[in-house]
Amino acid sequence: MIEDLDLNTLSLDEKRRILELYRHQERWTKFNAIDTYYRTPEDRADYKKHLEFFRAGADYKERLILAANRTGKSLSSCYELVCHATGQYPDWWEGRRLNEPQDWWVCGENNNLLRDSIIETLLGKVGSFGTGLFRHSDLVHESITDTTKTSTTISSFLVNHKSGKHVKISFKTYEMGRESYQASKVCVLFDEEPPLDIYSEALTRTASLGDDGIVIMNFTPLKGMGPLLVNFLEGKAISTGPISKYRHLTTYTWDDCPHLSAETKERLIMAYPPYMRDARTKGLPVMGEGAVYPISEDDVFIDPLPFSIPEHWKRVGALDFGFNDPTVVTWYAIDPDGGIVYQYAEHYLKEAVVAKHAEAIRAHWRLAGYEIPIVCDPSGGGRSISDGTQTRQMYAKDYQITMISAQNGIEVGIAKVFQAMTSGRFKIYKTCVNTLKEFRSYSRFKNGFKGDDHAMDTNRYAFLTGLDAAKNKSEIDKMKNPPEEDINYNTFNSRDSWMLS
Repeated sequence: MIEDLDLNTLSLDEKRRILELYRHQERWTKFNAIDTYYRTPEDRADYKKHLEFFRAGADYKERLILAANRTGKSLSSCYELVCHATGQYPDWWEGRRLNEPQDWWVCGENNNLLRDSIIETLLGKVGSFGTGLFRHSDLVHESITDTTKTSTTISSFLVNHKSGKHVKISFKTYEMGRESYQASKVCVLFDEEPPLDIYSEALTRTASLGDDGIVIMNFTPLKGMGPLLVNFLEGKAISTGPISKYRHLTTYTWDDCPHLSAETKERLIMAYPPYMRDARTKGLPVMGEGAVYPISEDDVFIDPLPFSIPEHWKRVGALDFGFNDPTVVTWYAIDPDGGIVYQYAEHYLKEAVVAKHAEAIRAHWRLAGYEIPIVCDPSGGGRSISDGTQTRQMYAKDYQITMISAQNGIEVGIAKVFQAMTSGRFKIYKTCVNTLKEFRSYSRFKNGFKGDDHAMDTNRYAFLTGLDAAKNKSEIDKMKNPPEEDINYNTFNSRDSWMLS
């Protein structure tokens, strides 16, 4: 070892030779800067989300990192690939360990992006291959024959696996089309969001590998809630954790990555247009230039208030009918002092009978201690197959839940909701996860609106009609049991007549 030599016994020429050898050793054994994230327990404690992504590999074959820019999403994906391809795992590794060496596809949008990002991350710069995540000794250098200058890229290379076998890493682009992703047995890493058909085809390539068949994806969701993301999430909210038996989602935000300084964050965020800031800083799907509500979710969604809703605050519910689409009821409380409207709860259920929704409504009434008024879609929910009765009438007849028809102007309703959001007068509890999911995807395009809008519709009903219909407990008690002198027996014939439209 160079370190064991006694330099005092060497000549000047020998010392120069030793220095040259040392620099050569340092160059080819240096690991990429990502290793500094994980080298010590303290380093690893700073990157808990990265390690959670690694750990999830032990149980889930399909994993997605949905991340903000500059959070190390590509680096952590590539770090895992290097571990698998070489068969060399760090002592602290709790993720999946492949049973056998497996070939890999590394996929990106086009050759230029692959060359400038993922290839350099794995190999280092052209002319210095072996200074990226792969060490010089990891590579079969004669296999890297496709590139001689920075304007070209490579199609594949071989890696020395600790078993003595070689692992082939091949690069593929989305421009090549679905057909090019057929007829191989490989593990797959997608750097940036792939088309759904390519993802599905590549996933099929992993099936015959058994427990070793894995797919890794990482991207910042600048395309919004596209087909791939909708398919992967399977209707679940965007939150780190399992999606299904085989799928896992990990989110990286700027807050999860201490290598970004406050100054860097401030400089970058000012360069992003408002509608892209949540995507670039939190990894949340961009809503697009046609976002219905182009406002950061942090300005609208809050943690629940640290106290129970006071009895003197007025409340109202808003209902959107559905069956194949969900039936949605959202619940609102109005602070009479601050003038702020809080959406504090939601009921969101599809393919369920009226009795299920009615019980959910009555449960809210019991919690509040009175029958909170409800405004609803004026269509009445269509007609039942059995007897032509409107769904709304079934609520009234069978469950004694009467409702008030809401105004249903789309543009004027959106304008009222947005004005309340931007002025700070409308806040939604983060526990309303389905409302949050719809808020993130609700966008306007030339041919109409994109994204689920059932909870968004109830927001409109609430602000167009519900706030005027809202009541508190004392008001309801008074209406049900008015003083003797206030009773007009010609007009007040039912305990529920005040709720009828």
